[in-house]
Amino acid sequence: MTDSTALSCEELHALKGPATLDAVTCLVWSPAHDDPEVTARGRRTLDRLMAGVFA
Repeated sequence: MTDSTALSCEELHALKGPATLDAVTCLVWSPAHDDPEVTARGRRTLDRLMAGVFA
C-alpha cells in the first residue's frame, strides 16, 4: 500500500523554487523585525534545501 500523502519527484522539484523564495524572504525580513521564529523557519527551509530534500 502506498502513502497517498507522499510527494512525487516532480512535485518535490516544483516546490524547490517557492521553498527557496520562502527561506530567503524569512532570512531577510525577520532580523529587521526581530522575529526569531521566522528566522528559525527560514533556516530550517534552507537546511532542507541544502540537504536535497527538494531534489
